[in-house]
Amino acid sequence: MLNKSLLQFIFTVLLWLPVCFAIWFLTASIHSHLITFALSFSSEWTTLHQIGYTIEVIPRFSPSSYINLQLTVNPLLYGYGVPFLAALCFSSSGNWEKRLGVFLMGYFVILLPIQLFGSWISLWKTLIFDFNAPSFFKPEIIALFYQLSSLILPPVAPLVIWLWGFQDDWQNFDAKT
Repeated sequence: MLNKSLLQFIFTVLLWLPVCFAIWFLTASIHSHLITFALSFSSEWTTLHQIGYTIEVIPRFSPSSYINLQLTVNPLLYGYGVPFLAALCFSSSGNWEKRLGVFLMGYFVILLPIQLFGSWISLWKTLIFDFNAPSFFKPEIIALFYQLSSLILPPVAPLVIWLWGFQDDWQNFDAKT
């Protein structure tokens, strides 16, 4: 990306964003299936199933007044960094193997765990704040992790992945517009 200005790069990212968001949303059930599969290994839930891109969970803890307590989580709320990373990678220079490699590494190693963590914390937040479930964590810690996993990590992680994977691109931006 020699002599490519930062404004040209931002414009290219903005062109890729709608395409990446559309693909991400059309494949939402696949992303949610990965989260459902990972959550199924937790002993905190008795029943776990996916409906569309949402996950419905019946926790082991059910207060007596909520015998059939069923929680719903939307993992897409914690995975909106995926199309952002895709737009950043596809707008970068280099061959498509590198672009796809950085995207897949970032998705499976960083963004998918963030999405899983956000979904898990969301379920715990609902149990603790809405149903007074017993927890090892103080409510303040759950609230902090919830804010971190829903507001901070999804948009920041793709930028960090892109900065790491495409160091030559951002170091060679032409200062001229």
